Amino acid sequence: MGLSTYERLPAQVHELVCCSLMYGGQPEPFDVVEWYRRSQDQSIDRHAGVHAVAALSRTCRASHGPAVKIIWRCIPDVALLFHTLPRECYEIKGHEEDRQRLNFEIIRQLEVADLTRFRFYAARVTELGVWAHTYNCNHLPSSAMCYVATRKSLQELGRVATANGWRLFPNVHTLACTDTLLPVCTSPQPSHLLGPQLRKFQFQRHNSPYSRSFEHPHAHVTGEEDIMQMLGVLQLRAPELQKLSIDMADISHPIVAAFYSVVLSCQNPVSLNYGDSHNFHITPAALRHIACLPLLEKLSFSSKDDSFTVEELKAFNQLPRSKTFPRLLHAEIELRDLAVATVFVRHISSPLLRVLDIIIEDGHGVPYKEVFPFFRALRKLPGIPSLHSLGAQFNAYCTEEDKDGPQPISCAMLRPLLASPYMSSFEFRVGCPFRLNDAFLEDMVRAWPRITILRLGEYYPTSLDYTPEVTWNAIITMARGWPRLKELSVAFDADVSRVPPSRLRELRESNRADPAGNALHDMDFMSFMLTKIDDEMAVATILSELFSPLAEAYSCWESQAQEEENDERLRMEEEGDAFVPDPGVEARVALCLTYADRWSSMCDLMEQIILIRRQEENWQSAIQASTG
Repeated sequence: MGLSTYERLPAQVHELVCCSLMYGGQPEPFDVVEWYRRSQDQSIDRHAGVHAVAALSRTCRASHGPAVKIIWRCIPDVALLFHTLPRECYEIKGHEEDRQRLNFEIIRQLEVADLTRFRFYAARVTELGVWAHTYNCNHLPSSAMCYVATRKSLQELGRVATANGWRLFPNVHTLACTDTLLPVCTSPQPSHLLGPQLRKFQFQRHNSPYSRSFEHPHAHVTGEEDIMQMLGVLQLRAPELQKLSIDMADISHPIVAAFYSVVLSCQNPVSLNYGDSHNFHITPAALRHIACLPLLEKLSFSSKDDSFTVEELKAFNQLPRSKTFPRLLHAEIELRDLAVATVFVRHISSPLLRVLDIIIEDGHGVPYKEVFPFFRALRKLPGIPSLHSLGAQFNAYCTEEDKDGPQPISCAMLRPLLASPYMSSFEFRVGCPFRLNDAFLEDMVRAWPRITILRLGEYYPTSLDYTPEVTWNAIITMARGWPRLKELSVAFDADVSRVPPSRLRELRESNRADPAGNALHDMDFMSFMLTKIDDEMAVATILSELFSPLAEAYSCWESQAQEEENDERLRMEEEGDAFVPDPGVEARVALCLTYADRWSSMCDLMEQIILIRRQEENWQSAIQASTG
């Protein structure tokens, strides 16, 4: 194709060529923005792409406009545009604490003429900052990612723009406001970035690298007035916002109130995320508003205060369940009360739910009477067939009402969840007894072929006389049926004598027929829970036929030993002078610690057995070669 023919191509084709040079890949169907998103996960030389697009823009007039649009669409910091200013206007200094960071400082008062090129390129910026980890500006050289404009410089830019009646970035629709961009967002002219085109906004504020979130807001924090002003401007843009994310180390009660005013003003958001800021406890009014948003697809929040009273839960239950969370795809919540989680799950009407993760705060146990309503709510989710990931984490305890002890989580309770063929992560890290069997776990393998993480249970005090119904048959089936499995937590009967000889013979023969070891796969983590182990060498031998050496092996036997000692100490405090020591405590504690030591040595034992097996194979190969 000649140059003249190429220049006559439509502008969309030129933009397509520039995208290909910048990010690589093939868009299908053609959508430059979506292509840009997906290209961030591809391993290509993006630095060469930047130079190629820049060269194309200089050599082909028809490609200049599309090239400029692509190159300047997303920048990590305002400092990149300082290169468009006259060189005598700014200086570059290293940062005192971060050697890789370069501070750009304006050293004289700017005039309108100084910003001619700045305004030309700033008008093409639509995404400013690095939005969480969904995508970033890694198509730029690493040095450019370290550019930072100082607060004084941003204020000077804002002064000139305000004096002349124009915005610094009039077309920004995606803004990741981190600590380095805070000065312009919280300046007296926050509308420079929070303009009418804004659709996606992320706000992060950390006072120092060592700052941390507190459980409850303060009465007042430094810089509160500036942040309040910024949230006030953001509220004007809230009806058009599609994505809102916030993460602050220190906040005050006025900031929380102002933020939820923004949330209540949102009309059509697709994603709301303030789960990382654990002190941003969601209000009942905000959750009721969010539940009825028609386009909401992603939601993350926490609630660790006492705002969800019985009356508030009743008010939430009055919402029509057929119309709440109608398009929800992804939900991550951290709460103090499982009853709130149950109400939330009951109101998910979306048939497209893909991810649901619920965590109950550590230190806040769950009465056992609340566990089964929660599981019943999960079983009735309309989106079970579309689920990819389901997780729950809490610890249950018995009350005086549970005279017969806790009823275990059974196969029947979990079976409706097998209706999802896409399940890849199932993490029920709940402190409850589980009563599962081989048949159910084998059904799991057939129903969920994509599993990478399976966790069934967390530590829960159990009698040393109890032996799980799950056996080696299920472990072998899972290891062979889930080639992508990376994390596994399950209690089982580790008695090697109960393994059918035919299964062991089949394992050995299949592994010997595959010298490359393709039948084995790496495991990042395996928790054996309260699995009793008498012969660690025999157990390691079987596990080495299923997995390459485990990266980490864990059991709950140390926790069980501590529980035995704590029970004895508590009984001594309660009975006082009438206390009679339990003669079996020391033996039970010693047995628990023995089990714990045996499981902790599993990784090393597996590695030794695999090395020995490889040596034997090498010897046999050498013998066959010498006699052949």
